[in-house]
Amino acid sequence: MLHVHRVERLEEFACLREPWNALLYPENPRAVFLSHEWTTAWFAAYGAGRSPYVLVASQGGAMRGILPLCAGRDRVAGLPARRLELMANGHSPCADLIAAPGFEPVVAAAFANHLQELDLAWDVAVFQEVPEGAALDAFFAAFPAGLRLASWQRRSPYLPVAGTYDAYRATLSKNFQRSLRHNRNRIARAGAPEVELLVSASSITAGLDDLFAIGERSWQGEAHAAVGSTPENRAFYRGLVRELAAQGVLRLFFLKLAGVRVAFELHVRSAGVEFGLKTGFDRAFEAAGPGTFLDQSIVEALFAEGQVREYDLLGNADPYKVRWTSRTRPYRRLTVFGTRGTGRVGSLWNVRVKPVLRQARDLSRRAWTAPGSGAETGPEAETT
Repeated sequence: MLHVHRVERLEEFACLREPWNALLYPENPRAVFLSHEWTTAWFAAYGAGRSPYVLVASQGGAMRGILPLCAGRDRVAGLPARRLELMANGHSPCADLIAAPGFEPVVAAAFANHLQELDLAWDVAVFQEVPEGAALDAFFAAFPAGLRLASWQRRSPYLPVAGTYDAYRATLSKNFQRSLRHNRNRIARAGAPEVELLVSASSITAGLDDLFAIGERSWQGEAHAAVGSTPENRAFYRGLVRELAAQGVLRLFFLKLAGVRVAFELHVRSAGVEFGLKTGFDRAFEAAGPGTFLDQSIVEALFAEGQVREYDLLGNADPYKVRWTSRTRPYRRLTVFGTRGTGRVGSLWNVRVKPVLRQARDLSRRAWTAPGSGAETGPEAETT
């Protein structure tokens, strides 16, 4: 029988590090994103207005599972709501509950039962960046169908690293192969390209200022979505370096042209998988294609090294990524609602009413644009 208790004080949260990390599978490359270190950096950066609400499952004094939640306020169906959420957001490549090997089903059930018994304490619980096949699937399924909602968030591209780079490159489209050749020529004309790799904690820490500066001069910076566009983002990535760099899993690449850093990629390497965490390039050098050149250099080096079996590009299936691979992994957002008050209203609105309204809207649009509907007679449509 599992006992579940909550950790709601930062001091107690900090003391969980050793037993928390002991639950992680060392051979799971994504365990680094579920680690206490990663979660600590996340909450320190993005925890404003939230408090820890970590569920811990134990048996006979031994920890069997962790569900790293935090609590805050939100609005659901226009009403003030008490919100629980995983300590994860778009800067988290994946998220899940953590359980000792073989205990995943019982831990998931214990956490689901615990929250359902305490439904007066929360109205909505949100779980972002959840991969298919996650341990959270059993937790989610334990809630009644009318109280849960799943939606797709993104599909992340990845490519197997096996064989030679030349053999892999031959599988790419002819147009992309031609583009890669032209890209090398443009970069050479731009001036003495050099790829710099930083792996030590001190060098990566020292490189963060250039990483943030390049990010602000990239298209992400123009959209205020760069790695350092907000104080919270800068705090998160500085925290990651502080927490993880000494473990040797972080790798920071820079592309230098004539000695000037103009592009970067921040990577995580764990258990045979290379993860492309964040990228950016200075748009002043866009015509030379610095991002493509750095991508190409890294992919070629991964094949030559033979030290990883997969390169996970993370994030969305953006056009510049799917040129490299057609393989993707889906990630979802899982939401469960409480059974009383605002939770019940939120479930009725989001699970029952909104899908019906959306279906009616789509039917109306199809009817409006169908041949013979009159929708194609622009001037008449404008006057109705």
